[in-house]
Amino acid sequence: MLGIIPDSIDNEFEIILNNLNKRIRDLLGTAKEVVNPFEETAKAGEKIIITTKKQTKELEKQKKIYFNIFESHRKLIEAVDDYNLRHRTTVEILRDLNEETLKDMLGKFKDIKTIIAEGINNGITKFSDALARSIILGEKLGETFRKMAQDVAYSLLSALIKWGIQLAVAWLYTKYIKKEEQEIT
Repeated sequence: MLGIIPDSIDNEFEIILNNLNKRIRDLLGTAKEVVNPFEETAKAGEKIIITTKKQTKELEKQKKIYFNIFESHRKLIEAVDDYNLRHRTTVEILRDLNEETLKDMLGKFKDIKTIIAEGINNGITKFSDALARSIILGEKLGETFRKMAQDVAYSLLSALIKWGIQLAVAWLYTKYIKKEEQEIT
């Protein structure tokens, strides 16, 4: 029956239960039987074992799903951290370049008197050279002045273009990159 109780004792126990059932039926006059408690306990134990195995299998499935979610989350965090590291590096590079350009421009504005004085001095030197060339070498004074004016205009235009581009870069930096940098932090 259960495999735990030897067959001879099991048979004797069954005979006793059957006799007990017969006496109870005789006393009560009904057909009710006494149920073997060991048999019912064994059936309940088997049901518990089957249910436990099913739950264990389900827990193993959930454990695998949880592990996959955990691994995906970990990989996502690593990718975001890597992106942020690269992005911050790019922003920092642009900020450093822009700061250097702005410092250079501010330095030039501070030294504007020196720059103007040097420009006037160079202009006087070029004018005196041009005048001397036209007197000594016989070059046409109008052509010499035209050439000198073109050189001055070229230098002035080049400096203005450079200054305009630097201002545009500074404006773009403050408008977009610095704003984005503040959003990150």
